Amino acid sequence: MFIPAKHTTTAAPNLSPKYSLIETTKVYELLSDYGFREDKYRQSRERNREREAFAKHVSILQREQDCNSEGGFNLLLVNSHNGTSSLHLEAGYFRVLCENQLGNGDVGIQVRHTGDVLGKLERAIPQVLAQMEEFKQLQALLQDTVLYGDKIDVLIRKALELRELPDTTHNKATFGYMRRNEGERNAWMQFNVVQENMVRGGFRVHAENKAKDNLIEFRKLRALSSADRLLNANRELTATVKQLVA
Repeated sequence: MFIPAKHTTTAAPNLSPKYSLIETTKVYELLSDYGFREDKYRQSRERNREREAFAKHVSILQREQDCNSEGGFNLLLVNSHNGTSSLHLEAGYFRVLCENQLGNGDVGIQVRHTGDVLGKLERAIPQVLAQMEEFKQLQALLQDTVLYGDKIDVLIRKALELRELPDTTHNKATFGYMRRNEGERNAWMQFNVVQENMVRGGFRVHAENKAKDNLIEFRKLRALSSADRLLNANRELTATVKQLVA
């Protein structure tokens, strides 16, 4: 029977006694004191079903005052009970229109599974909430700005670099393509368009075939499914857009 890792109360049996478990449900309890409730959840799949109870998992937690019809600012929590990752908490934003999660450019906080882990997390939560407020300010700034010429080109080039794709005219046009009527054209919309295309894929792009001396050929771009790669790509792209409007 499948047991979501977020409900696990023990560490994987192969770990050292020095490993300090951070139960995800305990983290939920801490964040509930600030008004946050789980909104979305996903976890890594394991071939061995017994290992799934300890697998890396991602939760998105929201509170009502941070949401509107367009989307909502939230907290993204990453944890595991098998030693594959520390606990990570960072500010994010979920956009309803494209069902897409944006990550903050800041690194959030990471708590290793050693010592008084729950106490360390409790003391660090205000820092992450401050990052959320900074992310709200970034959204407001981007909504009052438009990226022209070289600046939008820099953003698209960064997205291509994060997906390890060559900087071709076709790829730049594809990553800047709007999938739907996005409404008012501003830097927030431009950022969302490039980020969604980078993360979701689904279209044909120029790619290097390393088995054929880096020959450029067409292939379908897959969505980013790895939690680690997704978090890293979101952070780096957000950090880039921050620099462009600073």
